[in-house]
Amino acid sequence: MKKLRLLFMAVLCFGVAHFVNAQCVTVDEGDFADLCVEANEAAPNSGPQTSNTLDVWDLAGNTPGADGTADIQLTLEAVVNNPNANGTCDDGDFAMGGCIGGAGALGGSSDYGNTQSDDCVCESGYICVTIDLINGFSAEAGTFDLAVTSSNGQTEGVEATFGYVTMGTDATGTPLANLPTVNLANIATFCNAEYLSTSISAHVGATGPGTFAVDQPTGIPNNCAVSGQGGEDTGSGDNPNDNTSIQAVSPNVGLAATDVITQFKLVYYVSNASGTDCDMDGGTKVGTNPSSSWKDIEICPPPPPCGFTADVALTEFCGAFDIEVTNVVAQDAGQTSFDIEYSTDNGANWISASTPNALPVTAPIALDVNLPADGTTSYLIRLVDGTDTACNDEFGPLTAPAGNTPLIISYPAN
Repeated sequence: MKKLRLLFMAVLCFGVAHFVNAQCVTVDEGDFADLCVEANEAAPNSGPQTSNTLDVWDLAGNTPGADGTADIQLTLEAVVNNPNANGTCDDGDFAMGGCIGGAGALGGSSDYGNTQSDDCVCESGYICVTIDLINGFSAEAGTFDLAVTSSNGQTEGVEATFGYVTMGTDATGTPLANLPTVNLANIATFCNAEYLSTSISAHVGATGPGTFAVDQPTGIPNNCAVSGQGGEDTGSGDNPNDNTSIQAVSPNVGLAATDVITQFKLVYYVSNASGTDCDMDGGTKVGTNPSSSWKDIEICPPPPPCGFTADVALTEFCGAFDIEVTNVVAQDAGQTSFDIEYSTDNGANWISASTPNALPVTAPIALDVNLPADGTTSYLIRLVDGTDTACNDEFGPLTAPAGNTPLIISYPAN
């Protein structure tokens, strides 16, 4: 499995295979072929459209560079929701756009864009980008970062960004069972009452482990008694988390640092839910053209492996047995020593059987522990790194050998 560290940044980087350091490679969203999606009131759904793939990592060498295996692919989708559409408020100017490559959304320069003015009550739209780390390409949660820029900033309407992991495993390869259940269809029911009481991420279920959100209130709600434009004019808010990242908002994306992410969705959302309809004409006076961008993916090798391979045997002698360890090989050249432990309760408790042994091992290690050779007790043997106890490998279970009664030979008296 290819393990990656991904860092989405908002700085300009030139070209695929731009080396950040000797072991990392940066992929700009502009390195993908041009691809755009655009939805509006007349065509409320655009996509999903799938990008080309990029081959940026050499599995055999564990270094940046192509190896003939596709590594990253993006899928874009644009949606406009207009649950209160009618002939009076359908002015046709509400649009959502999203692009990768060299193009900008809705003819602008940003990756995401929206236009809205005096639209129907509770009209909204979003761009969803699915990031697939394909063919075993993976990212540990502790190294996965994604920066957002101008994604929750100054606007009369509602502007927000949230993301969530849709597929992944823990460090052992077991599929994650604690990922959120997200329903993007609920975006259509996020109206003024919901805006005043909750967040868009919570409304769709993108909360808890595997999520991050920058969706604090942006637009300032109107007051029909005192606001301008017939009471429907909303004010512009500016959120302090306008420019931030996953690790700043949700360290490890709320997962264990060693959990592996294989698919992640990023959602950019806008709506006029900050406004209300004072004159009951079916529309609001929210007018705004927000935009947002995301740029780079930094791919780095995984941390050096840590652990051991070895041959372990239980050797009986006169009703007892000793632990014999041979062919010990450390997975990381930086490991310098290890201890040997054993457990008789399936790893609940460990007993040290040796003082630290120096690496590399040049001769077999025989531990004269004299444990009872009862033929029934189950043992786990563990090799533990001398400086990092989290770095260890277990061997077994092994059953204690059955003890043999030593042969006694008698001789006649001389």
